[in-house]
Amino acid sequence: MTERRPSLIRRILHEPLLHFALLGAAVFAAYLALHPTAASDERTIVVDRGHLLNFMQNRAKAFDRPHFAEVLDTMSPSALDDLIKDYVREEAMYREAKSLKLEDRDYVARRRLVQQLEIITRGFVADAKPLTDADLAKYYAAHKRDYAEPPAITFTHVFFDRSKHGDRTEALARAELAELNADKVPFDRAMGHGDRPLYGVNYVGETKQNVAGDLGQSFGDAVFGLKPEPGIWQGPFESKYGVELVMVTALTEGGAPPFAEVKDRVKADAGEADRKAKIDAAVESIVKSYKVDVEAVQRPEKEPKS
Repeated sequence: MTERRPSLIRRILHEPLLHFALLGAAVFAAYLALHPTAASDERTIVVDRGHLLNFMQNRAKAFDRPHFAEVLDTMSPSALDDLIKDYVREEAMYREAKSLKLEDRDYVARRRLVQQLEIITRGFVADAKPLTDADLAKYYAAHKRDYAEPPAITFTHVFFDRSKHGDRTEALARAELAELNADKVPFDRAMGHGDRPLYGVNYVGETKQNVAGDLGQSFGDAVFGLKPEPGIWQGPFESKYGVELVMVTALTEGGAPPFAEVKDRVKADAGEADRKAKIDAAVESIVKSYKVDVEAVQRPEKEPKS
């Protein structure tokens, strides 16, 4: 029997949430032994109007009881429920911190005590088993949309300024289009043709949103509808500043990339989500160990208007 004991201890130490629960239970049991008559009161959280008003003022760091009384009285049922949940959560965490001898009546210190207990909880969670590749793949499948990339295009353009050329703008663009293709002007020589554009000449891996932001939505729609043809100039197309000739060399459809390409991002995101879920579960287990007695939060009757 003695030879099996170390392995049992190791197993317990590798179960952080169980370890945390046992620690809390031990502290609570010791407290009950010393204060048997106060047990039910200490494990009951009374929620009444006074407690909520104090909580609201302390949380806002603004002590204006009439103002917060008006806010409380006009809260929707769902908002009131959220406020009560926040108060109960803080009160439960505060009492648990006190039970660990981290006691102080000051509100700032109270928040620090709650935060200390939250840090302790995070420490236990950090010791949990890392996520497996299967866990990561499952997370990715459930959150694929978060990793989806929009369609992207790579093109260069030759610009003709309508404010400069007026009615001749499109004719100049068509004549230039014929010369560009006849002379086989390459992608990197666009700068020597047409007028100087307001923005960049080359757009590499840009989204439609960015292209439309520079040159207009109709131009963005038109250029994203083209088939990539390296070495071939296409147009003319209207932009919000004039007429454009373009050479499109690449167009990606977008969508979610393969899991392997974003595995590192998924690992970080899934790990954070897993830690948060475990911390929330640990805190919830503390909150549920308290009986919550919500007394009526009476709203004063409004006096009839005279």
